[in-house]
Amino acid sequence: MAVLVEAISVIVRREAVEARFVGGIPEFLRAVPNRTACNDNDLIRVGFMDTSDADAYVTSLVAAGLVFRRDDTTMDIAVVIQKKGPTLASPWLEYQDVETNGKKLGSAGSRGRSREPSQCRRAGRITVH
Repeated sequence: MAVLVEAISVIVRREAVEARFVGGIPEFLRAVPNRTACNDNDLIRVGFMDTSDADAYVTSLVAAGLVFRRDDTTMDIAVVIQKKGPTLASPWLEYQDVETNGKKLGSAGSRGRSREPSQCRRAGRITVH
């Protein structure tokens, strides 16, 4: 599966949220600053229209225990720009433009997995393990 990429997307590895985010998935969902979150089994995506808002959100995720980058490679969090892809090397993430029902969309999924964005679920329905 995959998550939709629109405008500026902050994409987070779900396993990192479960392992390192203070309060886990429930607190992560409470901290989402808008209603754009969606997820697949591996990733959670939150969208923004403004770079400064996305940067502030990434800063808050790092403060809560996630790792944005080491050197020039993303670890738990990637910032992905629609029609361009990740802003830094993200070996765990694959970005592609896809056409679904005659519309061109950005899609991001875990490397080596299906990347069909129509399977994206609203993040409020994440199952807490």
